[in-house]
Amino acid sequence: MAEFVIFFILYVALFLLFGVLFYISQKNERNKMQNDEQRRKAESLIADDFYDSKVIMLAIDSIPLLFSIVIKGNGVVTDEKRKIANDYFEEKYRYVEALQYSMNSSKSKYMQGLLFSNLKSNQTKDYRKCCLDILRARFTYKARYELLTMLFKIVFSDANVSSQEILLLRNVARFLLLDKHDISLLEQKHGVSDPQQNQSKYGRNLFIHTLSQSYITLELTPSASKDEIKRAYRRLAMRYHPDKQMNGATESDRLLAASKFRSVNEAYNNLRKERNIL
Repeated sequence: MAEFVIFFILYVALFLLFGVLFYISQKNERNKMQNDEQRRKAESLIADDFYDSKVIMLAIDSIPLLFSIVIKGNGVVTDEKRKIANDYFEEKYRYVEALQYSMNSSKSKYMQGLLFSNLKSNQTKDYRKCCLDILRARFTYKARYELLTMLFKIVFSDANVSSQEILLLRNVARFLLLDKHDISLLEQKHGVSDPQQNQSKYGRNLFIHTLSQSYITLELTPSASKDEIKRAYRRLAMRYHPDKQMNGATESDRLLAASKFRSVNEAYNNLRKERNIL
């Protein structure tokens, strides 16, 4: 009888042990599948052969800043605009930590915090740098297009959309190197009319927008003298000229320099016409 009891206890113990081991193996398998899914979602944002975490995180810092610039485009910050941005961060960027082999989902909270602080800031920010940071991090075309889609959604969550906001979206799309056809489809979806229908008002807003951004691009204030504008242009054009890049510069560095060189030239031409600089 005693031997039977001992045998029964051992049998139950072995049964429980196998049950625990089976549960652990199943849990590990589920975790592996979940981690693989997280990593797949993270890698869908970034080019497959690019894993420079410092450059990626620089872009992650720039994305909330870009969103804050667009949210404040008409001077009205609504709860709906913030919600769209925060939901997007939660959906897309909570998995970015997977690129660093950490399943911590705090990155979306970090981005939401940056958005909050940027919305409270009164400092003038440049959307161009944000876009160039995203390009340097080699975000995929799909990721860049989805980002622009969210920016359109934010702008059109407000009933009163200004032509200046439309211009800002177009400039962001241009600096993100998105296809004109895709941009046109987004505009059609949101009922954006041809600017030629309201050319005078649209042209005036475009001029004001590019003029203010031109001073920022040349690292100047509107009070700068003509000579200061010339010196700033020569200095920045020399810095970003394609022929002046070092032989060891990477493709992304050359892309960044070329984009900035175009921006510097565009900014100087705007100011040169406005200030009658010879």
